[in-house]
Amino acid sequence: MMRFSYKNKVTQLENGTYCWRCKVDDATTGFAYKLTLGVCGGICAFLILLSLAIGNLWATKITLLSSLGVMAIAGGVVLIFKILGNWDEYYWMNDEYIRIGTGKSTAVMEYERLRRVILADNKILLEKKLGRATVFIPDGDYDLVRNYILARIPGTTEVVREGPWEKI
Repeated sequence: MMRFSYKNKVTQLENGTYCWRCKVDDATTGFAYKLTLGVCGGICAFLILLSLAIGNLWATKITLLSSLGVMAIAGGVVLIFKILGNWDEYYWMNDEYIRIGTGKSTAVMEYERLRRVILADNKILLEKKLGRATVFIPDGDYDLVRNYILARIPGTTEVVREGPWEKI
């Protein structure tokens, strides 16, 4: 794959592929932060309960203090990311699929495998049998991306507007 810089606007490359980057919404970042704190808190609670079951007071004290430290670090990291603001997501769209993200966090949504497409104001949710992804779209480019996706999905794919869930 060639190197290029993603722009904040949907841009077509020489080979016909579209690419762009866009900030995720507050709901997505809020969910990520809650999930991070929930997983860390759940693991810490499990370890504290396990140390209580063992019955060793010294082990319980160490586990409790360690868990408080881990939660403080996790809370600090979440706070830093909240201060920095929402992150950018990267998109690569061609005639066969939309690739969302980069590196190990890449999701590939092939049009042929989509079961449902949910249209919202500034994003499009894509659902497969197993898995879903959200495509965030820069201002002014929504119609281009929506029409491109809708022209390539199979006729059996359900298309829904977000909100009252009206079928299109």
